[in-house]
Amino acid sequence: MRLRYRSRPVACRLRGSELELLEPFEGVAPGQTAVFSGADGAVVGSATIDRA
Repeated sequence: MRLRYRSRPVACRLRGSELELLEPFEGVAPGQTAVFSGADGAVVGSATIDRA
């Protein structure tokens, strides 16, 4: 999952409708888009962050 276009992927876990980051990521803010990609780099989903 990426929070910024040029950032490294961040490990996460989906629990129901909530996404839990498994490592620290500075600067996460409501309104940002989280983009999920497959092993080949193709986008497989996205979500808008409503609280950080």
